[in-house]
Parts: sequence; C-alpha cells; structure tokens
Amino acid sequence: MAVILPPRRRRRRTGPIPGAGLTDDSPVMVPPRIRARHGSACEIAIVPVDVVAVACAAEPAGGRSLYSVSPHRSTPELFDTDRVRNQYREFTPASRAGRAVHSHPIQYRGGRRVRFTVRHHNSDRNFAELNAPLVAALQSEPARSALVAAAPPVRRFMDDLGATRMRIIPYPLVIDRDEFDRMAEAARAMLEAQTVVIREFLRSGPPERLLAEFGLPAEIAPFVNWEQLESVEQVFARVDVLPTPSGYQFCEFNVDSSISGFEFHDCYQVMGEAVGIPWLAGTPRPEEQIADVVTGAFHQGGFDRVVVCDWSSRIGVGYFGFELLTETLRRRLPDVPVDLIYHADYPQRWLDPSAGKRTLVYRGFMHEDMDDDYDFITRLVGSGASVINLFEAEIRTHKRWMAMFWEERFASLLPAGVRDMVTRYLPHTVSVTPENRDRLLADRAEYVFKFGHSSGGHDVMLGAEHDADTIAARLAERGPDGWLAQRRVQLAECRFAPEAGAEPTPHHVVLGLYVLGGECSGMNIRADRGSAVVNIHQSAASGWAIPMDADERRRLIERVRAIGPAARERH
Repeated sequence: MAVILPPRRRRRRTGPIPGAGLTDDSPVMVPPRIRARHGSACEIAIVPVDVVAVACAAEPAGGRSLYSVSPHRSTPELFDTDRVRNQYREFTPASRAGRAVHSHPIQYRGGRRVRFTVRHHNSDRNFAELNAPLVAALQSEPARSALVAAAPPVRRFMDDLGATRMRIIPYPLVIDRDEFDRMAEAARAMLEAQTVVIREFLRSGPPERLLAEFGLPAEIAPFVNWEQLESVEQVFARVDVLPTPSGYQFCEFNVDSSISGFEFHDCYQVMGEAVGIPWLAGTPRPEEQIADVVTGAFHQGGFDRVVVCDWSSRIGVGYFGFELLTETLRRRLPDVPVDLIYHADYPQRWLDPSAGKRTLVYRGFMHEDMDDDYDFITRLVGSGASVINLFEAEIRTHKRWMAMFWEERFASLLPAGVRDMVTRYLPHTVSVTPENRDRLLADRAEYVFKFGHSSGGHDVMLGAEHDADTIAARLAERGPDGWLAQRRVQLAECRFAPEAGAEPTPHHVVLGLYVLGGECSGMNIRADRGSAVVNIHQSAASGWAIPMDADERRRLIERVRAIGPAARERH
C-alpha cells in the first residue's frame, strides 16, 4: 500500500532533471533503486505530467509500465482507485506488469512534474510476441499446406466425439515454461487459499453460513460434501487467464467436475501425428490426471462400478462430452465396469442402496443443468453412491472469490506469499454494494461487471460498452449483492489464422490453466476476432498452448520449417 503525500511535502526531491523541453528521450538522473529494480534490459525516460508527489514503480514484466498517478484518477492498468480520502489517496496494486507496486518520490523542478516510463526488452511474458515467430513459421510453406491437409482428420476426430459446433485454431501455440510454472504455482496456492477461508467459516459457524456468503440456495445443503471442501484432493479447476501486453492476469476460477476444453489436447495430438511433429510429447494428458483422482478414489473405497454421469439435455448439443474420459478410465480399470450414463437412462437398480453403496460416480453435469427440482440427485445421493464433486463445487467456483481475496478480513488469513500472488495475478475486484454502486457506475469504463453465480459468458458486461442506466438495470434484475466489478485489463491481441490456410488476424484470447487433482496441464485457448468477452458458446474458437522454454521453442520452429512432402501428402 502506498500513500500520496499532501502538497506540503512537494519540496522533496531525488535528483535534478531538466525543467523545460522534456521529451521521451530527455536525460534524467534515475533514482538508483528504480534502476536496480529494472536492471539494464530496459529504457527509462521521462515526460511532463500533472501529478502529485509520488510516482509508483511496478516490478517489470515486459511492455510499457507507467510510473505516476494523477491527482484525480490513477492509471487503470496499474492502480486501483477504490480507496480515496481527501488529499491522501491509498491504492492497492492491481498491476498487469508485476508482483508489487512501490512508491518513489517524484522528480520535478520549476513546477514541472514528470513521470517515468519503462520499456522492457523481454517478450517471454507477452503471449502475442512470444508466438509471433512460431506463427510465422506455421504460416509459411511447407507447413501451411501440411496443416491444411491435417485439418480433415482433426475435424473428423472432433465430430466423432460430438463436438460438431466447436471450432479449432489450425495449429497449437506456446507459452513460456517459466511463466506457466509460476502461474501453476499461483493457481494451486489460491485453491489452497480457498480451503483456508472455508475452514475458517466451518470452524466459526454453521455450514449454511458459508452458502449464505455466496448467495447460494439453502436447498443445495444436502448435496454438499462438507468434508471435501476442506481438501483440494478432488478439485478440478480451470483458471481463466488474460494475456496482457506485459504478463498474465487471472480473471475467473471455474471449479467443477463438469469443466471441459482439455479435450483439445487430444485434438492437437491427432494434428501432430498428421504433420509428423510430436509437439505434445512429454506433456501430461488432462484425462489421465482426472483418471488419477478417480482410480485413486475407486481403490480406496471398495467399489465395483464407475459411472460417468451427464445430464440428458446435453445429448447432441455439439460440444465435447465425456467420451475421452470414459475411454481413459476403461483403460486404467480394465476389469471394472465403467459406464457413461445420462441421467434419464440411469438404471433404477443402481439406485437401490445395495448397489448404490458400491458405485463411484463422476458428476459431469452442472447444477444449472438440473431441471427436475433435485429429483435425480436426491435419489442418487440417497442410494449411498459416492459422488466425486457434489455441489460443494458451487462454492469454490463462485466469482465472489475474486473480491474476497482482496478483502482484508479474508486476505489476513492467508500467508504473505499467497497475498503477493493475489497482488500479482488478480485484477482488483470488489463486490458491488449500495455504498459503492454509483461510483462504480461513474467509472464503469474501467471495470468488467460480473454476476457471481453465472457461467458460459452470461451476465458479463464490459463497462465501456454500456451506459450507466443499462448496467444499473442489469444489476437490479438480480439484486446488486450478487455482482462484482473487476478492474479491466488491457488484452494483448494475438495474430494467428482462424482456420487452416487462412491469413493471420488479430484475436482476443483467454487462456485456461487446468488444475486437476493438484496437477497442472495446459493451456486451453479460447479466441474471438470480435468480442472481448470470449466464450466457446458465443462463437469463440479453441486451441492449446504448450509450455516450452526458449530452446524448446527454437527446436519446434526448426521442426516446422523442416516439414517434408510426406506430411503434406499423408492425408
């Protein structure tokens, strides 16, 4: 936390600067601590700006970072402005560029105030720049023709799995391995942080109080495994990640056994075989990671049957189902009956307690899929079947966590290292309340408004695209207590082809980092050429980003350039 000093402190200086004729290239005596923090791999320049006495520096992560704050509004990409107190202003860092924000006295002379800007020579954290050389190689011959030839078998593979409405990016992309590992560590730590907060709720009051905190109906209480909430052993999550020009920001936690999108790993396996490049060799297959959890539970529980259960309304919708997971479980448990069953076809005899207690169920349907007033889930739980992921997932997946991690009463429960991760990766988020509603609407261009209990891209509004009355009306429809306002971050536009043989075009991208039973894989890519609200149910294409270090990326590009005629003619 940094405090803006009142005007009487403006005499403070750190060194001389020119008082007139300042340009981006003007020489400046840079405070040693700023230069030490940013190192030699950056350019530091100054420009005049109307600021108060403190400039703020963020840990570098590539791109352009602003080091100042105006008297009335701070820079949206770097600072949160929710806490304003007269001449003193406090702000919590929501930096898209680094781990923390530090205060530095501003340099000025003769009434001229200045700001620092820094250009970092590091593209590893810029998803678009990182992928530009690979995309160039994949768009060139002979790779381009080979990928066109590989497209039909990939399409057949998807259609055979029922994903007829889903579009695939015509080649995989990459993400820096170190960045991926850091994000994976942060994602796991935040899921554990959820557990810390949940334990405190359960320790200090009745379980129903936890449901009330998230605005969840009391009717789901019988279908919550409270013991599972105190562990992450059977947690399946996809953390949605926004690539910015200078790093990555987490925008949502999707925690539920019904999550999908990891099937694209298999799609690119098919594509790699078609072009003769094993680009996924050595990377974990997500279905195997889920199967690790399911088979572990099976062997510990004395079951004699595994059921993967989806909702009947999901038949024929044109998206991936659970065929790949079912096949994986059958291979891992060759002597055990493993069935993919839709709820309307669930055998009545399996709902008898004598059979139910010997049945392990992997829930593939969402809470919102149920249209039978809890009838099926009541009979399933009543049979004594053990269900991996009951509706405790509705607590972990709620968007309110994005605000809770910033609230002192919850943040104080977390270790300092986790709080640093929150600062680094989570855009500042607040719950919309009657007290802050009008201010948030006035500053709506700086926020994304989200309903806490929603999915599929519904109930997400970019403040800059709506007037205040429209947003206010949407807030009132469901009541303001369920809404959150998340600081909008600048997205990095990534250029790649929307389909095989096409020219690269700019896309908005959301990445999905999977945490499956504590193990990470990924990343899923969702991309849209138009809307900044990216969702596969709203026209987005999907793909996969492979974690690779610089040497691995170089070797992959060499393999792409060396694709021979056999790969182009194979299909």
